[in-house]
Amino acid sequence: MQSFIKYVIPMFSILLIATNAFPGLEIETGSPNALPAAKTKTDSPLTIQTTGVGIPVSLDAPVDVQKQEAFVAAIVFAARNIREYIYGVTVNAITTFKEDKRVKDMILTSSKGTIAGFELESQTMVDAIKVDVLEDMINCTFKGQRMALKLGKLIFPPVDSLKFPSWHNPPDTLSDVALDKVDWEWDRSKNYWECVVTLSYLYDPSKIKKVTTSGAKAISFEYQKDDIGNNIFEDVDTEGSAFGGGDDTPDTIRQKALDQALRNAVEQVNGIFIQALTEVKDAVLTKDDIMSQTLGVAKVLDRKFTPRFTSEGNYEIVCAVKAKVPIMLLITK
Repeated sequence: MQSFIKYVIPMFSILLIATNAFPGLEIETGSPNALPAAKTKTDSPLTIQTTGVGIPVSLDAPVDVQKQEAFVAAIVFAARNIREYIYGVTVNAITTFKEDKRVKDMILTSSKGTIAGFELESQTMVDAIKVDVLEDMINCTFKGQRMALKLGKLIFPPVDSLKFPSWHNPPDTLSDVALDKVDWEWDRSKNYWECVVTLSYLYDPSKIKKVTTSGAKAISFEYQKDDIGNNIFEDVDTEGSAFGGGDDTPDTIRQKALDQALRNAVEQVNGIFIQALTEVKDAVLTKDDIMSQTLGVAKVLDRKFTPRFTSEGNYEIVCAVKAKVPIMLLITK
């Protein structure tokens, strides 16, 4: 994860500095490194180079499968970064509040377009103060195949169902984008290989667009869909617990523990977007609204209940679940 943030952060550093210091400022994009360079114009073709980082999802799968997952994700994120460098993003400032106290300043960037044969729709949430990437998602179509990616991972579909170049024999180019380099970095703490892909693209600077800030808020949401209109889910392992008391029976305590585990699963997948939807001024939706709707769509694959007594002598049941949670997209205005 640290490597992923390391490569994504430069893409937003100029945006965050400029939009925080000068609300409403129009920024010309084109360089990921410095604002003065981004303002420079030339009639000659220029080459832009970006990096994407991919990490595996199926950590119990063979290394070959894990590397293919990371390879696909790295290429898609690198392609997305090229397109956003050149054509810009839409920027929405979102400030969240609790009890009328300012909690967090966030910036939601979104973009939509095609490059290297990928039809991309991207949303990224950044902490405007700490300059941390809180969420980063891509909906993508490649050669008629729908993909969903999140924070450097290929969430959907299973990689073995994709017709995609192999990490064993990477191509020199993808459409009009050159694949310059593929590196592998071993994450000792997570025990998996990260893939770092470098792409380059020759473009016409006259096509550079502007990034403009706006005061829009996230007003609604939808769930990501696959190519036939079904919800796309993320697999989650988590747990919840509940204590006994009053007239509670073991069955009611187990149900409360399961409910809490599912709420934790929804938070794990969509927590940042839920905060953006429910903690802004004049929010239309409540957290309970979103939870109720999402819990109705989520699927429990497996559950395990473990009863125990706490050190204080209270009876508690812990529920460990494997669940599928639908992935949200924000709709802004």
